[in-house]
Amino acid sequence: MTEEATPLPETVQWLRYRPLKYDDWGIIRHGDSDHIFAVVRRPLSEEEAAVHRHAGTDPFEQLARALMDAASPPKPQEGVVEALREALTNMKAAFDGLRPMPLVMEPIAKRLSDDAAAALALAGDQP
Repeated sequence: MTEEATPLPETVQWLRYRPLKYDDWGIIRHGDSDHIFAVVRRPLSEEEAAVHRHAGTDPFEQLARALMDAASPPKPQEGVVEALREALTNMKAAFDGLRPMPLVMEPIAKRLSDDAAAALALAGDQP
């Protein structure tokens, strides 16, 4: 059984992370609706999940917020370079934090982290 895809707006006006009371870790919703924009996941052992549940923390929040930064258009009053620099910094931190991961994902995460570092270097920042 396949679900029909909900069409996304031409531009994502804003994204919200876990806005509903019972949203699980990693749920990103868009607009002023309750439609799901994305669900962020990464490998997570039961032991690590238990630690986060006990502490009341969210293991997927940093990665989800990096995705939100990358998908959200910069506000007109903000500088595009500064918004991009912040998004790249968040993305690099998120990709660098994906440990442990399946071996097949290792080169992908490294390349994404390296690409973000290279873009930051071009913008004049040293990673």
